[in-house]
This record gives sequence, C-alpha cells and structure tokens, in this order.
Amino acid sequence: MAHQMASSTRKRVKLNQIQNRITIVDDNDGVRRTFKTVLQCAEYCVSEYASSQDFLDGGLSCLPDCIVLDLEMPTPNGVEVLDQLQTLSCATPIVVVTGTNDDDLLQAAEREIVVAILKKPIGPDELLVTVAKALS
Repeated sequence: MAHQMASSTRKRVKLNQIQNRITIVDDNDGVRRTFKTVLQCAEYCVSEYASSQDFLDGGLSCLPDCIVLDLEMPTPNGVEVLDQLQTLSCATPIVVVTGTNDDDLLQAAEREIVVAILKKPIGPDELLVTVAKALS
C-alpha cells in the first residue's frame, strides 16, 4: 500500500514539474488549434485566446510560463500587445509567430522578452524546441 502511494506521489510530482503553462494568442483558429494540440501532446498546460484584446482583458491576471503571440492580428496587434506587456514589466518569455515579411514590423517586435520570432508555417518540432528554449 505504501509503495502504491509513493509511486502515485512520484507520478504527480513528475507531472507537475513538466506541466509548464503556455498561452497561445492567435486569431487564426487552425493555427491556434494546431499549436495547442502539439503543445498538449508534449505535456504542456495550454490556454488560448482568439484575440489579443481577449488576452489583455483576461490573460494577464495569471501570467503563463511562456506566451506564443501572433504578430499580425486586429487591434491591438502583436507589437501593441508587446508594448503593453513591456509597460507592465512582464518578464514572461514570448515566442512571436508571424507570416509577415515586413521588416519594420519584425524589427518592432524585437524585445528583450521575445525569445524568438518564428515565420509561419511552423512545424511541430520547431515550435516545441523554441518553447523549450523559452522555458529554460
């Protein structure tokens, strides 16, 4: 009986150690669902927001361990979200994802808390490696 309880406790501790909280902010349903599936399969606890305003309204009360943020969204766009997070002295690492080739927009997204800027389409391995890097 004690052996079963110890084993159960070890499993819970191990699970809690690897369950980092990731928030995805992307207005594209397909991209958001794909990222969520990939991250959940890797044992991350994932929350998602279909708009940057929804994230700013509800996602800041309990910041995750990492944010995956789309750059090109309706107002506020990803750069404006980064501006607001910076104003709040947010230290949460951010992985920016985008399909843009606009150098000015990409340069505007470069911040200390931005770990990487990934160009869409993004494969599962690239997403997982980048999120792991952000969490390290």
